[in-house]
Amino acid sequence: MRAQRATPALLRLNLRRDRIKLPAWVLGIAVMTMYFGNALKLAYPTEQDIANVASFANSPAAIMMSGPGYGMDNPTLEAFLANQYALYLMVAAALMNILLTVRHTRLEEEGGRTELILAGVVGRNAPLTAAMLTALVANTALVVAGTLALAGTGFDTAGSLLLLTGFAALGLVFAAITALMCQVTEHARAATGLAAAVLGAAFLIRGIGDLTAEHGSALSWLSPIAWSQQTRVFVDPRWWPLTLSIGFAGAALVGAYVLVGRRDVGAGLVAPRLGAAEASAALSHPFTMALRLQRGAIIGWAVGLSVAGLFYGAFTESIADAFGDLPDDILVIMGGATGNLVDGYLGLMGFTMAFLVSCFAIVSVRRLHSEEQAGRADPVLATKTSRAGWMGSGVA
Repeated sequence: MRAQRATPALLRLNLRRDRIKLPAWVLGIAVMTMYFGNALKLAYPTEQDIANVASFANSPAAIMMSGPGYGMDNPTLEAFLANQYALYLMVAAALMNILLTVRHTRLEEEGGRTELILAGVVGRNAPLTAAMLTALVANTALVVAGTLALAGTGFDTAGSLLLLTGFAALGLVFAAITALMCQVTEHARAATGLAAAVLGAAFLIRGIGDLTAEHGSALSWLSPIAWSQQTRVFVDPRWWPLTLSIGFAGAALVGAYVLVGRRDVGAGLVAPRLGAAEASAALSHPFTMALRLQRGAIIGWAVGLSVAGLFYGAFTESIADAFGDLPDDILVIMGGATGNLVDGYLGLMGFTMAFLVSCFAIVSVRRLHSEEQAGRADPVLATKTSRAGWMGSGVA
């Protein structure tokens, strides 16, 4: 009986520890949804303005980066929001669930805290169950907060509920996928990377599938992102595609529970590759050591930003063709100076890229804290390496 009460206690502990992070994620996505709704009303006040911009939504670049284009033949503000901006909010919801699941499962094992918890009267599956319930609470809060925010801007309440439920459904899919990845590897960073790679693959498969045929092809349906987009919210609402999300999440979660019992606490199903018996002489300097530790992250971010830049560049011609006839005041709202929309667009994309690079810098420097917290900084600082040199190398 006491073991059965362990899961609710762990759930309360998770929510207590995430009392700042989860509200920040949930309110951030909800506020961004409301912001996009209000911004579209300001940028496109008439039906003709919406019709002008909708022609861009049917370009290959826009379909690849946004969605299958439901409702763009006779566009409304609601349909334009769901087709052009919802995808990025869905990705944010997926990232929230990836980080949440890793934080409460693999990271806890890596830090040795799960072993202490399981030493009590706690079932082997309780930590994973508590993490999944935490994800369920977070996604439910997202549906409520996002629906209220979007409906408060004047959007249809039923459509807003379906849109935000699609966000939550995708989030639960990636919570389950991440739970599965956390059984495979014994490091939190690797589990996060694997789950993020699945998210990137889902984005790419959905984009290619939507380019293959109007409103998506059979290939699109292989991506969980498409299941949320195929609800056709604000155009031809249908709830049944979300059953695919729930079914897939359930199957992945069952797989995670099976694998939990087939590995030791703290270990993964795939053992990490053994390193060299002796370190290279080049790693004797704290800067080269920091560079070696960050090598994977630097390559991953560089490839991701390069791909993003490629797609942003692919938009340029479509932007010029689709928006060239818009009034000057709307061009200014969209980021372009009067008569020079392309320069404004490229400047805005440059700002976006700079924001992403800043995110990498924050994650990179934060690793110093992780290294110190895990005790790996102590052996380095026990040598002739100074604290300033160690930190300076990480920042450099």
